[in-house]
Amino acid sequence: MPVWATPASASSPAYVTVRKGDTLSGIASKHHTTWQHLAAVNHIANPNKIRIGQHIYLSGSHGATTKPSKPKPKPSKVSSGTKIVNQAAKYRGTPYVYGGTTKKGMDCSGLTQTTLKALGKKIPRVAADQYRSSKKVSKPQKGDFVFVHDSHGVYHVAIYVNSKTWLEAERPGKGVNYYKPWSRSVYYGRYTVK
Repeated sequence: MPVWATPASASSPAYVTVRKGDTLSGIASKHHTTWQHLAAVNHIANPNKIRIGQHIYLSGSHGATTKPSKPKPKPSKVSSGTKIVNQAAKYRGTPYVYGGTTKKGMDCSGLTQTTLKALGKKIPRVAADQYRSSKKVSKPQKGDFVFVHDSHGVYHVAIYVNSKTWLEAERPGKGVNYYKPWSRSVYYGRYTVK
């Protein structure tokens, strides 16, 4: 018969002291658990080798070092801007074609419209209209649109990657790719995607 330790609460003992004739499965049965659980909690490699006088803890709350289960990593949330840049990057190498909106060829606003359409967002076709319908921002973030303008208005759009890089269909002979910013006459606009 096992000898009980002084329990923290009268209803549930913290551990059992092994006596002659005790088995791990017998102790487990008396305490409505499994021998596998007791073996894990007590770091017992061979359940047939318990010794008289050994304390068999009934749960992992006794202070013994049990290996905690690793928490599942939370899926990282990809920002709207990163989604836009990643989608637009899929069109790298597409030649510049004025008025184009396909992998066969696209212009600057064709790239931005096609990119957002692939992400489930409908926007106007031309750069000036895209600027008018965007949320205006003063400090650009990855994925924001860069609208190049002159005294006549907006005439070009690119996607802001960082302060040294735009992703765009620049001009004939320079298709969709990453380029260094080439104008300071810019406005910034933001679209968000889910």
